[in-house]
Amino acid sequence: MKDLKFITVEQVIAFNQEISKSENATHSLTNRSSLESAVGASFYFQVDNGFMHGSIPEVAAALCYKIAKTIPF
Repeated sequence: MKDLKFITVEQVIAFNQEISKSENATHSLTNRSSLESAVGASFYFQVDNGFMHGSIPEVAAALCYKIAKTIPF
C-alpha cells in the first residue's frame, strides 16, 4: 500500500474547475475547509493494512460521497 498516491485538495479543485469550464459554468469554492475534511476523512483513516472504508473503489466512493455531502463547491 505504500505505493499508493492520494488525491490532494488542489487536485480536486482543479478537477472541479475543468468540469465547470467544460459545462460553461462558474467555478466557485465556497468552503475549502469542508473539502479538506472530506478528502482527509476518505483516505487517512487506515486500519489493519487497509482503509476504514475498505477497498480502493470503496475509498473512491467514500470520497465522492463526502464531497457531495459537505457541498464545498
